[in-house]
Amino acid sequence: MKKINFLIIITLITISAFTSFAQETKETQKTNEEVVSTQELSKATNAEDMAEALKTIPGVYIRSGQINIRDATANKILILIDGQRMNNAQSGGYDVTTIPIDAIETVEVLRGGNSARYGADAVGGVVNFITKKAKEVSKMDVGLRATYGSFN
Repeated sequence: MKKINFLIIITLITISAFTSFAQETKETQKTNEEVVSTQELSKATNAEDMAEALKTIPGVYIRSGQINIRDATANKILILIDGQRMNNAQSGGYDVTTIPIDAIETVEVLRGGNSARYGADAVGGVVNFITKKAKEVSKMDVGLRATYGSFN
């Protein structure tokens, strides 16, 4: 009886010693990131604004100036300009037609859930616009948009 109990205990210790393991994450598995220069985008599409240029990136759709990645709506996509959050606090989206294509150097698109890295508003993906340095910008357009309405 003591021999059977001893064998059972040894077997349980041996089995539990081999149940936990870890696997190394390969560099290619860490993110689903795509970095595109705006020169490539504007040459390929003759785009005048960022909305037209972003349409050429696979999985990225533009609806009314709002970015949608893989059917994730605009309020689930985090928009960054040089790492600063640009999403509207009310709607959650950002109108990318307001970004002049001449001021952007590269666009980083991260597809899928990045909420662990960027927060809850990055569930559908992240789009980071990296601007050119001040001396590299050829022209800068300034615009003003205003709306007026009655809520009666």
